[in-house]
Amino acid sequence: ATAALVALTGCGDSATTTDEATATSIAPLPRESLSATATTPAGGDTDESVPAAAKVKKPADYGIEDQGAKEITAIPTFESSHTDSDRTYLKALTGAGITVDDIEDQLIGAGVEVCRTRAAGELDVTLPAVAGQLVEQQRTRLGAEETANAIASAAQAAYCRTP
Repeated sequence: ATAALVALTGCGDSATTTDEATATSIAPLPRESLSATATTPAGGDTDESVPAAAKVKKPADYGIEDQGAKEITAIPTFESSHTDSDRTYLKALTGAGITVDDIEDQLIGAGVEVCRTRAAGELDVTLPAVAGQLVEQQRTRLGAEETANAIASAAQAAYCRTP
């Protein structure tokens, strides 16, 4: 037992910990082309005998190489991709007392879903959820049911096609 105690104390603190900061650098990994590292698969299969779905595309097949960052000279302008129907729908929601700023696309999705579920004869579970969120986010002074009705009415007028 004394020999074990002497062996443990013989190392001291400097053998297990250090307070000095050591700079560490990692060498970059070599980048080899896939063709340089490709080998014939086990069993002697050639490229022609491998099914097309099992083949891995090489970076050259994609046509895009890694590129460095580029400095922009101007801030890109925003171009709305909203259709006339979208603008009509959003205007109707705004007129009903719903603030649509910054959530236009989500509201358009909810409106399209209203028409899809009606056409399919399905229960629309999205509409009450969206209406409830708008009320909770204080984007309207309407109640949840009134908000849902406003969305459904605006969607019907803008998106739903009647046969």
